[in-house]
Amino acid sequence: MMDASNPVLSNDRRTIGEVMEASKLRRRQNLTYIAEVARTSQRVVLPVASALLPVEEVRQLVTEYRNSRVKVDASKDGDLPEDIFRVVYEDLPVCGLMDELGVPLHPAGINNSQGKLCVNRIMGGEAPLPLGLSEVAEVAGGMVLERAHVYTGGTWKGFLTRLAQQMARKTVPLRKTLSITDKEVTFKAALDTLDQYMPRQPNKNWPGVHTDLYTALTEGIKITSNSSAGAPYWRNKGECMDQILDVGIPILVEAIKDNKLEQLWKENPELFICEVKNKMDRYEVEKLDSKTRPYTCVPAHVAFLLSMLTQGFQETLEVFSEETSPHCSNAYGFSSANGGMNKLHRWMRGATKRGKVICYGDDAKIVVRKGNDIYCVDPDFKQMDGSLDADDIELTIRWVLRHLRKDSGETQVPHFWKAVADLWKLMATNPMFVVDGKKVYRKVSPNGLMTGVPGTTLFDTVKSVLAWNAYLDKCEMDGTDVLSESNATGFMKAQGLVIKPGTWSPERLPQAKPGVLMTSHKFLGVQMLCTEWRGELLMVPTIPESEALHMMVVQKDSPFEKNKSKLSASRTLYDRMRGYMITCGFAIPLMRDAIHNVVNHLPPEAILMDVQTASGEKPDHILLQDFMYPDSTGFPSVEFCLDLYQGHEDKSSWTQIYPELVGKLGLFKTEERQWGSKLKAVIKKVEFQPGFLTMHFEDKTPKPKEIDPILESAVAFDKVEPLLGGQPNSRSFICKVADSNTKTPVKRMPTVGDLVISYLKDIGGVGQLGVCVERLGVAKRAVVKDASKYAYYLTGEEEGDLLSLYPIQTPMATIQDEIVDHNREAPIGERKVKAFDPKAPVVVTKPDLIYLNMQMVSNLPRTHRVLKNGLNGAQALEALQPLITSFYAEIRWETLPVVPNADNPVGVRLLVDEFIMERFDINKVTVGDLWAPPLRRTQELAQAWSKNATLAKQYIAKTILELCGVVCKETSLTTTMYPPPPDFADSWYEQTLRYEDPKLDPPISDPTTTLHPLSELMENTLFSELATEFPNVDPSRIRAAISLTRSNPETQKQVVRRWISKISLKQNQRQEKEDPATSVSKRSLMTPTARRRLNRNNELRKKRRRLEKQTLQVAPPLN
Repeated sequence: MMDASNPVLSNDRRTIGEVMEASKLRRRQNLTYIAEVARTSQRVVLPVASALLPVEEVRQLVTEYRNSRVKVDASKDGDLPEDIFRVVYEDLPVCGLMDELGVPLHPAGINNSQGKLCVNRIMGGEAPLPLGLSEVAEVAGGMVLERAHVYTGGTWKGFLTRLAQQMARKTVPLRKTLSITDKEVTFKAALDTLDQYMPRQPNKNWPGVHTDLYTALTEGIKITSNSSAGAPYWRNKGECMDQILDVGIPILVEAIKDNKLEQLWKENPELFICEVKNKMDRYEVEKLDSKTRPYTCVPAHVAFLLSMLTQGFQETLEVFSEETSPHCSNAYGFSSANGGMNKLHRWMRGATKRGKVICYGDDAKIVVRKGNDIYCVDPDFKQMDGSLDADDIELTIRWVLRHLRKDSGETQVPHFWKAVADLWKLMATNPMFVVDGKKVYRKVSPNGLMTGVPGTTLFDTVKSVLAWNAYLDKCEMDGTDVLSESNATGFMKAQGLVIKPGTWSPERLPQAKPGVLMTSHKFLGVQMLCTEWRGELLMVPTIPESEALHMMVVQKDSPFEKNKSKLSASRTLYDRMRGYMITCGFAIPLMRDAIHNVVNHLPPEAILMDVQTASGEKPDHILLQDFMYPDSTGFPSVEFCLDLYQGHEDKSSWTQIYPELVGKLGLFKTEERQWGSKLKAVIKKVEFQPGFLTMHFEDKTPKPKEIDPILESAVAFDKVEPLLGGQPNSRSFICKVADSNTKTPVKRMPTVGDLVISYLKDIGGVGQLGVCVERLGVAKRAVVKDASKYAYYLTGEEEGDLLSLYPIQTPMATIQDEIVDHNREAPIGERKVKAFDPKAPVVVTKPDLIYLNMQMVSNLPRTHRVLKNGLNGAQALEALQPLITSFYAEIRWETLPVVPNADNPVGVRLLVDEFIMERFDINKVTVGDLWAPPLRRTQELAQAWSKNATLAKQYIAKTILELCGVVCKETSLTTTMYPPPPDFADSWYEQTLRYEDPKLDPPISDPTTTLHPLSELMENTLFSELATEFPNVDPSRIRAAISLTRSNPETQKQVVRRWISKISLKQNQRQEKEDPATSVSKRSLMTPTARRRLNRNNELRKKRRRLEKQTLQVAPPLN
C-alpha cells in the first residue's frame, strides 16, 4: 500500500505560532446555523459513473465486514532481551517542575506510580468500521472484503521481535564503505563526498542561528501538533505548548548556557527520558507476530532545539528535480506537484552507463543506460535505521555543524550549538528510555538509529546516497553489471545493509504514451502513469486499483479513540477523501467514484464548518509536502488535480460543494471566532439575594506573556560538557517556574483535586470541565473522581458541563447530588458542615423566562411512563426526542451566539419540523408528485437562556416533560422553594421576594399567544381561582395548564383543576421531604471513638441474636 511503510508527511505540520493561535480560536461553532443555511442552498453533486448496489446488498457487505474484523491480541508476555537492552535504573522520580500557575509538567495521575515514572504500552485493538464504508461498498461491492491489512498497535511479540532485530544489527561505517582500502576515509573526505552528492545552498535565516530563540521556536520550525510531546508532558504537543515554551525549553536552555546539564539531569531526570513506543499502523495480518514497528518519542523541549538544527539545514538542500547539479542524488524534499513527476521522468531519461541514483530515506531509484534502452529499479532497504553505525550519525551531525559554521560566518562551531548537537547524538544513538513499566533501559550496542528522533530521514538519506553511489562506482570500476541482483545484494550485505526481498526487479523504461504505466514498481509509494493534459504529456502518480480500495476500507482510525463525535468523524472523512482524491484517486476511475459517492453523502456542516487549519488538513503523503488546498470547503476535481501536477495556477476547477455560501459563511465564521477568543467567565453575587451567585461572560482579551530573557539568544560563553547521565537524586527538585530567573521551591506535588481547586480559584470559581481538563492536562475521569473528596461540584461528565467551587442550580438531579450525599456521609469536618449549610452560596443558572409555543405543546401526547425516581438531566433530554417526534417530523437544537455581560449568556432554541399537507387536484396529480418528499415547515417550539447550552436544554426539557405528565427527578441541592399560603404572608414585599427567589422554577411565557379580550378575562378569572385554591403551585405552571387546555373551553376548568391538584399533591410531598428534620444526625456528632464503640456493640447484639435463633432451631434429642 502507498503509505504502509514509506515516509509519510504529517498533515498537521505547522509552526508553533500557528499551533498556539489555533488553540486560542478553538471554540464551539454555531453549526446549526450553518446546517440551516445549507438546507436552502444549492449543493453540487459529484459525478458517480459506476452503478450503485442495492441497499440490501450493501447492508450485507457491511455486516460481513464487521464480522470479519481482526481483533489483535493485546496481551504482553515476555521481557526485553537482556543481551540487547540493559536496565540502567529500576525506576526514576517523576518531574517536579510546575508552571507559573502551579500545574505540573507531568500531569497528575498519568504515567505515575507512587511518584515514580511508569508507562503502559497498549497493544492490539480492534479497528472500528471504516468511515464511509457503506458508500464505498455501494461502488466497489465485494472488493471491500478483500483486505490483508489491519490498522492496529501491533502485538507485543512482534514489537519485541522488531526491537531485537533493529537494535542489535551488525553495522559498517560509511567511512569504511567509501574506502577502496581497509582503512576508513577521513571525516573531511566523507563530508566532501556528501557535499558532492547532496549539495546545499547557504541559509541566511537559519532558526536560532540568525534569529533569537523565541522567534526560531514560534516561526522558524514546523511541528506536528497532534503528536506526543513525550516526557514529562505525556500529552500531544498542541495540548501543552505553553508549558513547553514557558518552562521546558527555558530550563533546558539555561542549563546549556550555564553548563549545568548534568545537574539538571540529577534534579529532574525525566526531562531527558525518551519513550520507545509501538507504532499505530497498517500491518499485514499474517506478519503481526514478527512486525510491529517501534519508534522513539524524544521530549519536546529537546526535540524543538534539535529541529532548529535539522530544519535550518534541510531547508536549503538541493533536490535532483531542481536540475542545478548533475551529481545530486538527493530526493529529500522532492514534490510531485507543479511538474515534479515530469521532472522525475526527465531525470530518468538522462540515465548514464555508470548509472544514477536518487534517495529519500531508505527508498532509492536507480536508472542505468544499456545501449538505446534505459532500465530502472526501485530497491528498498530492510530495517535501515538499525543498519546505521554510530559513526554514520556522527558524520551527519558534523556535516550539519560544518554548514552551520559557514552560514553563521564563525570560525568554530558555537558552544551552544555544539551542546545541542551532542544532545542530538545522544538521543539518536543511545538515550535512556522507557518501554513498559518503571524500568529505564539503554541499548547494549552503541550503533543503530533510534527511529523517530529529529533528523531520522536525513540520517537514512545520507546512508542511502553514499552507499548506492559507492556501489555504482565499484561496478563501473570493476566492469560488473549494476542491475545484477547478486551483485547488489552482495555489496550491500558487506556494508551491513539488507535489500528488502522483492524490491530488486529492473524494468525497461517504456516510451511515454497516454495510458502507459511507466513503472510497475513504486518510488515513495506510488507508480508513474503517463497521461495527456492540455495538449502535453503529463506524468501523474497512481497505485493499483485493488490497493486503492484497500486503503479506503483500512483507514487510520485508532481502535482506542472512542469519544469522537459524529460531526468530527464526518469532517475527518471529508479531509481524507480530499487527500485520497488529490494523491491518486483522480487517476483511478473506481476509486474516484467511491470518493465522490462518500462526499455526496456527507452532512453540510462537515463540509462548511470552520477548521483549525485555515484550508483544511493537508494530504499526508510525502510527495505533496509543499501543497496547500485553496480553502477548507472545496473539493479537488479531476481537472484541478491534473493542473496541480502540470504546474498550472488555475483554481477555477476547484469545486465548491456549496458555491453560494462561500463568501457569506466566511464572514460569519470570522465574527464568531473573534468573539470566542475574548470571552471570560466572571462570578458575581446576585443583588438583593444573599448566598446566591451568578456568572456572566466579559470581554477580556488576555495580555501577551512576556518572553523569557533566556530565549533572547543562543549563546553559551564557555564550552558545555556533554550529558553523561550519572546517578540522579531519589526525589526530583519540586518548584514553580515563572521564568528561568524565578523559581519557587514547593514541598510536594499537587493532586488532581488540588489543581482543580487552584484552577477554579484562579478563574473566579466556575468554569467548564473540558477547558479545565485541557488546561491542567489531567484525565477527565480523575477530575470527576476527586470531586467529592475535594468538595467541588459538577453538573455532568461531558466537556461542556460546569465545574464549580459552589453548588450549581440545575433543573434536575445531576452528578453533584451524589457529591453532596457523599459529603454528608463523610466524617465530621469542613466538607460535612458545608454539605449541611443551608446558607452555602449557590450559582444561579435558571432562565429568566422559558419561551414555549403552547399551541404546539398542546399537540403532544400526555404520558405517565416514568423511572422509579424520575428522570435526571441526561435522561430528560433523551426522553424529549421520542415525545416530540411522536407528533412532529423532526427535532433539533440550535445554540445561539453568546451574549457577553449577560447573567444568562448562552441561549438555545428547540426547533421542530412539521409536515405541511397540500391539497392536490386529483385530475392533475403526477407520478412525480406521489414520490416527492413531503414539504416541511420549521417552527420554534421553545427557547431558554442559561449559563451553558446543556443547562438551557435541560430547563426546556423539564418544562415540556412535566407539562406532558412526565416526572423529572428533583435535585436535593437546589430544590425549588414554593411560596407558603397567603395566611402566612406579612406583606406584599415578602410575597414579591418569594416569587423572585432564585430557586423558583423559571416562569413560562408564550410569545405567540394573542387572545380575544373576553377570553383573556375568563382565563384571568380562572387563574385567580386556582392560584387561591392551590397557593403552593408555581403560578407559571397554572398559566401553562390553562394555555394547554384552551382548545376545549367547555371542559377547560375541570381538566385544569384536576391537573393542578395532582401537581399540588406532588409539591406537598416534596415539602415533607424538605422538612427541617433532615438536619445533622446524632450519630454524625459522635467522636470517631464513640462511633466505633457503637458499631462494636451493634455487631455483638446482632451476633447474639443469630446464636439465639440457631439454638431455637436445634431438634430435641431422641429418647
